[in-house]
Amino acid sequence: MASIHLPPITSPTSENRLQIQQDARPLPHFSVGQLLEARVLGRLDGERLLINIQDQNLVARTAIPLQAGENIRVRVEGLNPLLTLVLLERSAGESAESARTGEALQSMRAEPLALAKSLAGLLEALDPENPGALRTLPVKGDAGRILQMLQDLVLPKNTVENPLWIKDCLQSLGLLLESDIRKEFQRGSSTGFQERAVSLKELLLNLIEVLQKQGDGEGGKGLSQKLSLFEGALKNIENLQVLNVLFQEQEGKYLLQIPFLLSGRMTTADIFVYVDQEKQKGKRGSEGYRVVFALHMDAFGDIMIQAKWKGEKLGCLIECGSVEIRDFIHPSLAGLAERLGALGVQTGEMTCTVKKDLGQAREEFYQRELSLTTVDLFA
Repeated sequence: MASIHLPPITSPTSENRLQIQQDARPLPHFSVGQLLEARVLGRLDGERLLINIQDQNLVARTAIPLQAGENIRVRVEGLNPLLTLVLLERSAGESAESARTGEALQSMRAEPLALAKSLAGLLEALDPENPGALRTLPVKGDAGRILQMLQDLVLPKNTVENPLWIKDCLQSLGLLLESDIRKEFQRGSSTGFQERAVSLKELLLNLIEVLQKQGDGEGGKGLSQKLSLFEGALKNIENLQVLNVLFQEQEGKYLLQIPFLLSGRMTTADIFVYVDQEKQKGKRGSEGYRVVFALHMDAFGDIMIQAKWKGEKLGCLIECGSVEIRDFIHPSLAGLAERLGALGVQTGEMTCTVKKDLGQAREEFYQRELSLTTVDLFA
């Protein structure tokens, strides 16, 4: 899918219009009066958002409060000097943002492993050794790229040598897509964005659009099932994006889900990051962070890891379900403290303890963290 960066637009927009400035690169061919379907990919700042029209990503300026995931219908009103589009219909009403947020929160509460399950479904469906694999997709190249990306995501290589592998994973999923676009937009350059690797979210968007327009290559046989598979994976990625915007604004925290295969079973390492918002506003270097890793492993069972980082000092508490597992983990803590010290990190308390009913405690932790303390979306 091609992506086009467009420079800032200085002229004001009216309330029901979107404006796109012509760029050196050619835009799709439009004509005045033409009706177009578009999808909102994300908001870049107060008035600028990223939309997809005819398989191209375009930056538009508008005062309309459109949100990521909305489908809109527009009419071409003018071509020069700006491409001007009049909004005719949108997929949701004025409460689209709160409804979408509530939907994402409910989905995560009901099934925390929804992302892992949808990615497992994609792996199985696209596996060429699977007799029922989707071999007749109209965009076979994209299907192959999705399969390769999924394999790289769940079986990452050289994670020890690459300290940024978690960030790379988030970018590959597409969780940082809108953020990356916004950064390039603010720099006034599209070079970095154009040269970056395409994310899973973008590939899914493209494949879904092609399936909706062209069918599945089998005369519509199984089309709804295929669409459901890809749309489900896309929605789970977008749910995580929506929740992180909400968590950051309301409680200064993030939820990162890192997919991986464990003994042939797809799961996620769920990482909650908490930022001390008051300290963050103060002196640089005094920021406080707390990171919680929630894992369920075949050999160790439920594991909870809490790391507290303040300035240059890092402490770590590991909770496990049995004395045997504690005795296995505990000797490694001294080596961990030594390696952190070699990196210039001061270590605080580093310990591993046994906690009864850790599985239940983990479930309660999830429900608590997926509840907002400052706003009730379902009141």
